[in-house]
Amino acid sequence: SVRLYKAPQPLAGKKISLNPGHGWYWNGSAWYLQRPIMAPYGYNEDSGNWYFQRRTFIHLLNAGARVWVVRDMDANSGIDNDPGITGIFPDNPNKPWWMMGAKYFLRRIGVPQSISECLASRADNVNSDIRCRPWYGNWIKKAGPGMDLHIAHHTNALSGSTARGTMMLLDIDTNPNDPSPGDWDGGTLQEHVDNIGNSRTLSDKIFNRLIADVRASYDSTWVSRSRSETVWQYGEAHFSQCPSIMIENGFHTSDIDQKALVDPVFHDLCGKAYFKGMCDYFGITPAFIDAGIILGY
Repeated sequence: SVRLYKAPQPLAGKKISLNPGHGWYWNGSAWYLQRPIMAPYGYNEDSGNWYFQRRTFIHLLNAGARVWVVRDMDANSGIDNDPGITGIFPDNPNKPWWMMGAKYFLRRIGVPQSISECLASRADNVNSDIRCRPWYGNWIKKAGPGMDLHIAHHTNALSGSTARGTMMLLDIDTNPNDPSPGDWDGGTLQEHVDNIGNSRTLSDKIFNRLIADVRASYDSTWVSRSRSETVWQYGEAHFSQCPSIMIENGFHTSDIDQKALVDPVFHDLCGKAYFKGMCDYFGITPAFIDAGIILGY
């Protein structure tokens, strides 16, 4: 369950899109998770991303922000038994709505198929699922409310490695026609290009808060991997038309990090740090009520 309390609302009027990556998807022959369940602690990134961003979601709501999320944030919203689309995906996945990929949830809430099925020719649906996440925020922005930030969340992987820690991914492609069209309505990515500097600032604010808080109160050895700047490598970071980042928080291929990734205390700490970093970006003092966040699994 989720209980919201009235609190000081420092982010009143701010508009934020949250993107907890992955979720169940149709691969052409069956429904699959996009990432495996990992030993030794049973971590799965599809659900892990949701747990982290659900914490941030509640902090943002309590602080007065308007928040749009590409996956269902209600753990009690029931089972997806919606009809499918012929040739794209079948009826009745029979999975919890909160575990479904973005494209299925966005279709459920009435987002146009030009967004939810943006790459309908892809037989496995997964590339439509990736692109529809930032395109949803762009659609909301152009519909009138605007959009101040887009935050994508993932955890990292590097098989056969001891890699650990947190990094930020930032797309710095300066070609607004890469690709064309770049947006759901056929437009270019000029606003993405214009916001590269703001995205760098956002990345640094959230990253600095996260590393400081984790090291201070959870794991003093947590690894800082800084910021990685890419060009048209990650769709979730590339297609957003506002300041945007992709957080890769912890390596689920590391036993040390994975133990943290299944810990609700770590989820709470990081969700709060993301929120505080957004406040830092806006030049606003964070305000929240911890007792107002009661989250069921």
